[in-house]
Amino acid sequence: MKPSNSKAIYAILCDNIEEIQKVEKTSFAKCDALVKMSNAALAIDMNEQSKAKTKMLLETHNKTFGKVELREVEGKAFDNAQEQ
Repeated sequence: MKPSNSKAIYAILCDNIEEIQKVEKTSFAKCDALVKMSNAALAIDMNEQSKAKTKMLLETHNKTFGKVELREVEGKAFDNAQEQ
């Protein structure tokens, strides 16, 4: 498994949703897959909104009080990831 970020995962989920919607036959499995993919994409979107809110609050805090920094996890490489 290679490291990726939420933007890449979100794009994959959206592509998969489009592929599932192209299937002509409507079935329980198709609906179940669409719900699972949509929920996963929604969770990523909500996480991004929460991250933006935290950054805004942190900026306000840093102006008022001392400087606090958060580590950007997605921007960092995995310590044990092997390049392939």
